Amino acid sequence: MRASSFLVSALAAAGLASASCKSSNCKATNGVAFGCPPVDKAYVRDAFFLGGRTVALSDGNYTVDQLFVEKLTPVKGVTRPKPLVFLHGGGISGATWLNTPDGRQGWASYFVDQGFQVYLVDIVAVGRSANADTTTFSMTPGTSIEILEQGFTAVERFNTYPQSQLHTQWPGAGVDGDAVFDQFKQGFLPLPSNATAQELAFRASGCRFLALVGRPAYLVSHSMGSAAALLLTNDCPERVAASINLEPFTVPFFFYGWGLGGFPARPYGLTNSRLDYVPPVASAAELRVESVGTETLAKRNCYRQVEPARQLPKVASVPYVALTGEASVHITYDHCIIDYLKQVGGQPEWIKLEDLGIKGNGHFLHQERNSEEIADVVLEWINKADGKAKATRRPDSPAMVLTHTTNHAYSHPFPAVTLAYFLRYSSPKLNPFSTHVMSTDTINSHMDPDTGRLHTTRIHLKKSRLPAPIFKLLPTSITGGGSSTDKASYILETSVVDMREGWMRTESRNLNFNNVLSVVEQQNFSLPDKTDQADPSATTNVTTTVVYKSRLGERLRARRDQSATSAAAATTAAEPKEGKWLSGWVSGLGARGIQRSIENIASSKTEAQIGKSREGMRVVLERLRHTGVGGVLEMMRRERQLA
Repeated sequence: MRASSFLVSALAAAGLASASCKSSNCKATNGVAFGCPPVDKAYVRDAFFLGGRTVALSDGNYTVDQLFVEKLTPVKGVTRPKPLVFLHGGGISGATWLNTPDGRQGWASYFVDQGFQVYLVDIVAVGRSANADTTTFSMTPGTSIEILEQGFTAVERFNTYPQSQLHTQWPGAGVDGDAVFDQFKQGFLPLPSNATAQELAFRASGCRFLALVGRPAYLVSHSMGSAAALLLTNDCPERVAASINLEPFTVPFFFYGWGLGGFPARPYGLTNSRLDYVPPVASAAELRVESVGTETLAKRNCYRQVEPARQLPKVASVPYVALTGEASVHITYDHCIIDYLKQVGGQPEWIKLEDLGIKGNGHFLHQERNSEEIADVVLEWINKADGKAKATRRPDSPAMVLTHTTNHAYSHPFPAVTLAYFLRYSSPKLNPFSTHVMSTDTINSHMDPDTGRLHTTRIHLKKSRLPAPIFKLLPTSITGGGSSTDKASYILETSVVDMREGWMRTESRNLNFNNVLSVVEQQNFSLPDKTDQADPSATTNVTTTVVYKSRLGERLRARRDQSATSAAAATTAAEPKEGKWLSGWVSGLGARGIQRSIENIASSKTEAQIGKSREGMRVVLERLRHTGVGGVLEMMRRERQLA
């Protein structure tokens, strides 16, 4: 089965959308109306039923324990080497990742747009993985409206724990009758009452599914879905790249109720079914459990093994991170999960969103107003795990520096590579990958008489390198108006070449748009050890480091605060339209969210841009090899005569 949101987008762009349906009226359930524009990015969808087994019931043979899986592939192609597998929470289905209840794109679309292959799973006995074995899987009505309000969407109204009063991110009133809440509640389904049977059924199909995927996957789970992720890391850790858990459900040995207290749960510590402890256990009764810590509403006591604790080496072998919202009830007990994973041999990470300045979140991190800001955090974590980028941020500063480093070897000697570097922008005919370069001027070039090193400073005028998606995000007061395609930017390039020692250092930085995004590219060209640069078969190594930095969020936040101060002394009618727009924009995205969005868009283009740059160098080097320096210069002379 195949379908494409790209086709929907194309129809909307062609003007087939109803003129009477305004985008402002397309929130929540109104979005189903004909003509409302799509919110997803373009992808192709495939759907599969996987695993399962045949059982004989009273009136025939039936398939049970199967999984329904959607596979979402970016129309522009998969660019990330490891896929994402999304595991939903209890009482809902994989649809939770598609859109937010207020009608924005969900995490599935967000990560598809980042180049990931995305899989959405309906866990066994839920949604489209409904189970025919109704004897084993007796169903309960699901989750009541009262529990949804008190536990997820309006926790601040009930005040069952102190942090609930910090809840600000739910998109709407969070109570029955609110349009967003009504859309949210309608996504809840009947629940199987036998959690152990559900785990066992998922275990029968889960690793078979990952085997079919064919490469280690990042598991992204929410709430009860974290139990499924935990089982996969126990049963087939070699198929899991890492486990990313939003508000995990796997609290050791206990279920916390409203107020203090609760009841025993998950007898195997993190799950209802057996895990591969070392030394092994024949039954859960062999795990000796103790309570540690003081029980308060703000921070609950924990249950753990009595030392010496049995270990979970398979689970511990998989990188693990948990994310917890500032205002969720999970902030009162997720520390118990982290402590237990450490006790059984793991090295889990715990991201408390408030520590990143991301405030006010409840349990449904991926569906609240700042869902994309939190998705940015997950993307950063994945990039770091992949070794693709290193992100650093001072705790007291909203600025972020993101560094991307790659290595490459040219199959040409060092003198040819240095010459190709200085010629690469001289002519589009020489280098077809340089058509975006409008002009190049040498500001200074001199030889240091003491060191024999050549120092050069050049200015390149290029067509705008500010990505169009970033350009569209920004107000005209920052971009200067117009479109991204009619912009030009100056690039300052400095270089030092030492021909005797066989190395070249270069640095390029943008002089325009650095109030939005500063991009500094440094390259280190060198000969491999013990290589004669005069050898025509010699190679040249290059390390390229691109550093992105943006303080836009800090400046916009300052302007927002200034606007808010001015608003206190003036009427709303007197506030400039741009000030209103800017204030609302920053409030919705958050300063850090703006920065992450800009940096993620820019860094996602880095590999493609570096690839084009290297291909352009390769073309110039091959022409130098085949026609010599004289032939290249003659080609450039003729081109200038014809210009």
